[in-house]
Amino acid sequence: MAIAKQIDYEVDRQFSPQQLQIFEQEYINAKLVPPSIWISPKTGFYKINVDIAYLNASNCIGIGYVVRNALGAFIIAGTESEHVGSAKEGECRGILQADRA
Repeated sequence: MAIAKQIDYEVDRQFSPQQLQIFEQEYINAKLVPPSIWISPKTGFYKINVDIAYLNASNCIGIGYVVRNALGAFIIAGTESEHVGSAKEGECRGILQADRA
């Protein structure tokens, strides 16, 4: 059996027709969302983009950041891990780390 057919068979076996219909509709809806567009900062400024992985205050989080100039050229990127009290604090820590880099 071809791998694609085997995958289809396993998916059909594990999910009800109603669940598959919901998945299909969610996939269609996701395709309708327009892609985000990066907006450059003013000339002479840098743009910092931060993303974090946060579960709760008792776990260590992952922080990733990238810095680009007004032309969109890569300046620096990095990752950090630390403990924070909230997702918002994690985002702020990412900005601070990028600024210090």
